[in-house]
Amino acid sequence: NVGSGKENIPTDLAQFLIARMNAKINAGIDKLIWQGKKGSEFNFSAGFDGLLKLIESDIDTLKLNASIGSLAIQGISIASNGVVTVASTATLKTGDYVTITGANANTRVGGIGINGQSFRITVVNASTFQLNAKTTGTATATAGTVHMLNAGNVIEVLTAIYNACPDKVKHADDFFLAIPMHIADAYRLNLAANSTGLGAYFTGEKPLNFLGKALIEMPYFNHNTIVAVRKSNLFFGTDLLSDFNSVQVVDMRASTADQKVRYRSNFAVDVNFAFGGEIVVYRP
Repeated sequence: NVGSGKENIPTDLAQFLIARMNAKINAGIDKLIWQGKKGSEFNFSAGFDGLLKLIESDIDTLKLNASIGSLAIQGISIASNGVVTVASTATLKTGDYVTITGANANTRVGGIGINGQSFRITVVNASTFQLNAKTTGTATATAGTVHMLNAGNVIEVLTAIYNACPDKVKHADDFFLAIPMHIADAYRLNLAANSTGLGAYFTGEKPLNFLGKALIEMPYFNHNTIVAVRKSNLFFGTDLLSDFNSVQVVDMRASTADQKVRYRSNFAVDVNFAFGGEIVVYRP
């Protein structure tokens, strides 16, 4: 709200708010590129499939199931913390992200079926861990799969993805592996624990790479998902690049007498890729 008696928005305040809005727009665009239209970041009626959905639906992309280190579910409780029972939690750590697939009962979290959802867990004992989320439903699941990608299996997973990539792709100058932030942390922990390259529990931020290929952290990626691709194979289309730096500021006092300032930004955008056969995706 604009304070009483203020004729104009102070210049420094207006600039600060515009900078904050630009930051939110940039973050929203990044999420839109990969995740597509989800939530209420932007107000438009048309559908928008992000790159992850486009890659998954394309018949030519090479899709690897996230089976390395996966665990068979013996039970998922209907409880406030969602306890999962497996044969052994030895390969899990508190703070790991797990993704559930194939649960054979109508187990739900947040009103949505649990299959495909990811959770940051707490290990309880040698055979159980908590999803830290309330599970609901009519029956306890007794089968399914827990997928995880952590410090214990990250090298094996990256090796499998690298080996699956066509030679002409993985040896290109612009080849990279897109990873969610929790996988980047898992990789750092593995390197630190093994004193590989960076030194044991290294000091300072270090660029991440695997066999000399860049690992790029993606804030809005699906958990336990990695995409290996060339940058030149990904396309971002828009009519005017300047639209993303343009924010309209409207003082509502002059029109509706509301003590508010509104912000608006308009832009057109689309994303896609050219060669599906040159993309490898590892996902649950």
